[in-house]
Amino acid sequence: MSIRKQIEALQKKRNAHLDAMQVLSDTAANDNRLFSEDEQKAFDKDQGEVRDIDAQLDRLCEAEKQLAGRALPAPAPGPTPPAVEVKPYKPFKGQGFVRLALAVGRTKGNMAMAAEFAARWKDQTPEVQIILQQIARSGELPGEVYRAAVAAGTTTDPAWAGPLVYAQNLASEFIEFLRPATILGKLPLRPVPFNVSIPRQTGSASVGWVGEGQSKPVSQLTFGRLPIPFTKMAVIVVITDELARFSDPSAELLVRDDLVAAIAQFADQQFTDPAVAVSANLHPASITNGVAPVVAASGTVADINSALTTMIGQLAAANMPFTSPRWLMNPTTRIALGNMRTVQEVYAFPEMQIGNLKGYPVIESNSIPVSIVILVECSQVLYASDPVVDIEASQEASLQLDSAPATPPNPVVSLWQQNMLGIKAEQYQYWTKRHVGCVAVGTGITPAGFTMPEPQP
Repeated sequence: MSIRKQIEALQKKRNAHLDAMQVLSDTAANDNRLFSEDEQKAFDKDQGEVRDIDAQLDRLCEAEKQLAGRALPAPAPGPTPPAVEVKPYKPFKGQGFVRLALAVGRTKGNMAMAAEFAARWKDQTPEVQIILQQIARSGELPGEVYRAAVAAGTTTDPAWAGPLVYAQNLASEFIEFLRPATILGKLPLRPVPFNVSIPRQTGSASVGWVGEGQSKPVSQLTFGRLPIPFTKMAVIVVITDELARFSDPSAELLVRDDLVAAIAQFADQQFTDPAVAVSANLHPASITNGVAPVVAASGTVADINSALTTMIGQLAAANMPFTSPRWLMNPTTRIALGNMRTVQEVYAFPEMQIGNLKGYPVIESNSIPVSIVILVECSQVLYASDPVVDIEASQEASLQLDSAPATPPNPVVSLWQQNMLGIKAEQYQYWTKRHVGCVAVGTGITPAGFTMPEPQP
């Protein structure tokens, strides 16, 4: 039997198992009950058969491609046509998300038309068309649909839960590109959920010596609560309708990079800027807010080394566990310290050549000023983050085109009248220090004679 016939036979067998699973699921749902023991065994058996068939189909399809690649075309009569160089298609991170936003924006929110618009990418990002088709059929956004009890959804059902998997893939795809570009994505912070209150001990019992026949002292512990509310950061990028209309990978890359750069820069700055104090129901304080800096005034090796050692000592004095300490600094600072030499022309901080400083890893961000270095014990920073980036696109909204808009916004510009498309991205994040002494800040960490680079346009 040829490989093609084996594949067709297995697909037919697979469909039979899926039909049996559907019958069992419908029967239980119609009776408003769970599977019986026999039904569960039958369902699990059919599900296992489907998995085995899928594995065999993968092997046979791969073999079919390999055999097809072995075949040589018959030589064509006449002169040989000139060779045509075909450049391979190279997708980029976040491409599915961008195409989803562009398709919805280009068709002004008409999901049926958006699905047709996305058909041009079906060979590259088929999940975009699939999720838009699902939205067009149901009239609801996957993941936000509430209905009466029905049959359980599966990832292989093209009309029920299958498209939900693609919707999650799109959101995760965007997050995967965004997080490594930020300090928050590189630090092993302690994850916590939103909207909780964490009890913590703020004082310990007092213990003293007791002489014979004397009364033993009575002490007490003090406790408090550390709230973890929810806050969000958002960005809106406006592009022309022509950019969306004539979209190709390079145009999509422009939109994605603009969103990522704005969110990454803002998150880094808010996380590390000492001037950012907590604002109730708006944003958290930076991890450096309220921390008294250690100053290295002269810029000599001895002065800078003393300041860095003092910072480590501050964390030790606060009883930090030193399980995951990280240095945070500007890339220029890392380069300057890595090339700093003693009077004997020996590297002052040789570990900087491998990304370490005094035994601890270095994390870089352009949002940190060149003269500032931060040391943080990451296990003592609590971090709540929603892994989903909410995306909306519109050509019919009115916006105040301002980085600091009024509330309510005024004056506003009609995107429809100006032939523009607005894409909004927002994400919920919050962080706070578990213990106050988990962060140390050093200023003046600039080698003597070092010239600050001119800012680039």
